[in-house]
Amino acid sequence: MGLGAGGASRIGQGTGRTEAESVAVVRRALDLGINLIDTAEVYGNEAIIGRALNESGRRDILVSTKKTSATGGRPVTAEELASGLEGSLSRLGLERVDIYHLHGVSPDHYQHAREELVPAMLKLKQQGKIGFLGITETFESDRGHRMLS
Repeated sequence: MGLGAGGASRIGQGTGRTEAESVAVVRRALDLGINLIDTAEVYGNEAIIGRALNESGRRDILVSTKKTSATGGRPVTAEELASGLEGSLSRLGLERVDIYHLHGVSPDHYQHAREELVPAMLKLKQQGKIGFLGITETFESDRGHRMLS
């Protein structure tokens, strides 16, 4: 069972809740037995999740986070991806994430992701900073799932 930290609510941050209230949401989910938390750099709540994980003392949680695959209409570089991971790890208070996703890959950027970003992710995995690689699509603009196919 997992807790997703995105969507309109973003664990309360998108609806005007305080950081303390958002930490309480995560802590309650942990108390109820979740074992997966999914977030993303762009959600702006990795530090909140990191605080809740630290306060809970739980170490048996799988953590999934994501790096947006493009910024300003251009694909991110391998260096930006690696820097994004370092920032996520710092905010989450972790040395490793269980799943690191390329977030919102468009069909037009798939080749770049495959040829430049995936090799960079595999290197980060070899360094022990990533457990598994993931990818998410841009469903709003790719309802036919061209990128995934």
